[in-house]
Amino acid sequence: MQQQSIHPATRMGRVALVVADLARSLDYYQSHIGLKVLDQAAGHATLGVEGQELLWLKEQPGVRPFPGRGYSGLYHYAILLPSRHALGVELRHFAEMRTPLTGASDHGVSEAIYLNDPDGHGIEVYRDRPRAEWPRESNGELAMVTEPMDARGVIAAGEGSPWEGMPAGTVMGHVHLHVSQLMAAQNFYVNVIGFDLIQNYGGHAVFVLGLVAYHFICQRIM
Repeated sequence: MQQQSIHPATRMGRVALVVADLARSLDYYQSHIGLKVLDQAAGHATLGVEGQELLWLKEQPGVRPFPGRGYSGLYHYAILLPSRHALGVELRHFAEMRTPLTGASDHGVSEAIYLNDPDGHGIEVYRDRPRAEWPRESNGELAMVTEPMDARGVIAAGEGSPWEGMPAGTVMGHVHLHVSQLMAAQNFYVNVIGFDLIQNYGGHAVFVLGLVAYHFICQRIM
């Protein structure tokens, strides 16, 4: 039996990452992503936007990048911008900075840009569409898709506004994990933690929602 749903006021907190070179990471996250250093001490730093911590970086010299497929762990974390306008400003900045991207998609519920930091940590920068616009099947189930993003439309939504880093109102939207046993992970996060199960993608991935704007995806490693 599913336990009581997690409290509706639950939100994502900051994501903690291990990095090989803190100075390199701070340069990347400030100049490319647009986060501010909120606090820094020997070997670690907290980054975010005004009034919101998003990342905590811990330096461990010599640490190797996450190997990716075939290993459990973080696939990516996702920074949620407050509007399509903000996403357009960010995308134009990536183009001007020649920031390497790994993809850009329209998921129906959101528009997302994908990239990796210098240590290989996956990053998604996205904006959510209003819930009323989310596509649904005839039975009412969520119908997420993966289509090419309308990059020109997104940039146009930025209206040529100057880039001044990520704006206030930016939050940590979700994390996406690789797990070895998908059903065991689903049982844990739904029946133990209390997330609501939104969709199971044919035994390859599950999408669970902790109400409001908190979501979390597990994907089975192959």
